[in-house]
Amino acid sequence: MVDVNVSIYGIILYCDDCLMHINIGNGYYFCKEYLDESPLKEKITDGAGKLDFSYMGSQLRDENGIYFICLRKNDTFQIPGLQIEDSKTFVITDKQAMCEEQLYQYNDEEMDYMHMFFSLLRVYKACNCAPRQIFQDYRYTLIFNNTVNHSDTYIARNTVDERKLELNVDEINDCNRFIAEYSGKTYYVLKDIINVFISGMEEITLSTEFEQYTKMLEMTLLERNQQGKKQALANRVAILLGSSDNEISQIHSKMLDYYRYRSESLHEGDSSNISKNEVGEIEDICRKILHIILKRVHDDLLINDTFTWETIKHNMISEIINNVLVAKENGLLPE
Repeated sequence: MVDVNVSIYGIILYCDDCLMHINIGNGYYFCKEYLDESPLKEKITDGAGKLDFSYMGSQLRDENGIYFICLRKNDTFQIPGLQIEDSKTFVITDKQAMCEEQLYQYNDEEMDYMHMFFSLLRVYKACNCAPRQIFQDYRYTLIFNNTVNHSDTYIARNTVDERKLELNVDEINDCNRFIAEYSGKTYYVLKDIINVFISGMEEITLSTEFEQYTKMLEMTLLERNQQGKKQALANRVAILLGSSDNEISQIHSKMLDYYRYRSESLHEGDSSNISKNEVGEIEDICRKILHIILKRVHDDLLINDTFTWETIKHNMISEIINNVLVAKENGLLPE
C-alpha cells in the first residue's frame, strides 16, 4: 500500500466569522485567510489581479485588509499502488505510473461529505453559504514522486444570492447540534428530498426555483398516485405548520395559491404570479417542513434503525391525515 498526503482547501461563499465556530467534522476546519497572503489568490484572480466575479460578494474586510473564510483539511490515506502481473510483458505508461484513478474514491467520498454538511447548513438557516470550488493537492511516491492537483467546481452554484450565514451565540450552539444529530443516516434517508430543496436554492430563475420547492413538498407529503394533490398538499402543510386556527387557515389558502402558480408556470408558461416574495415564502415553508421531517426520521431511526423513508413516510402521512380529518370536523379546513 502507498501513503497519499492530501491537502483540501477552498473559499466559502456568503458567510461571516461565525462559520469558524461551526463544527464541520471529518478532519475539516474553517479559518480566516487574507487574500494577499493566501495561496488561493492565484486561483481566484486573473493575470491583472482582479478577483473572480463569483467571490466578489463574499469578501470580508478588517483593518488588515480583505479576507475570506476558508475550508481546510490535511489528511493521509492509502492506495494499492502500481499492480504489475507480469513484469516481462507489462509496459508501464506515465498515466499508469501515476495511479491517479485510485484517488477518485477518496475524492468522491470527501465531496459527498462536504455536500451533506453544506446542505444541512442551508436547511438549518436561509443563506447561500457554500463553496464554489474545492481544490485538492495529492502527493505520493510510486516509481517517482507524484503530485496531482485536482479541483471540483460547482458550475450550478448560485453565486448571486447574497444572503450570508450570520449566527448569534445561541444559533451557533443550536446549529452545531442540528448538524451533529442529522448528519449520517438521517441525512441519507432524506438525501433525495434535501437535494431537490438545495437544487431549488441554486436556481437563478424564480419560476424554476418555485417549481423545485413545490416538487420537494410533493415528494415529502404526498403518496404516489395521490388524488387531489392540490387540496391534499394544502391540508397537510397547514396542519404541520399552523399553530393556531387562524394560521392553519392562512397557510392552507397560501398553499392553494402556490400550487396554482406552479401549475400556471409549469403547464402554461405563465410565471407572472411568481415574484421573489412568493419564492422566499415557499422556501421558508419547505425549510420548516424539512426541520420537522428530519426530527421525525431521526427519532424513528432511534427506535428502529432499519426503517426506510417509505416506512417512515407512510406512518407519518397516516398521522397527518388523521389530524386533517379532526381539523375538518372542527371547521378549520374545508371538506
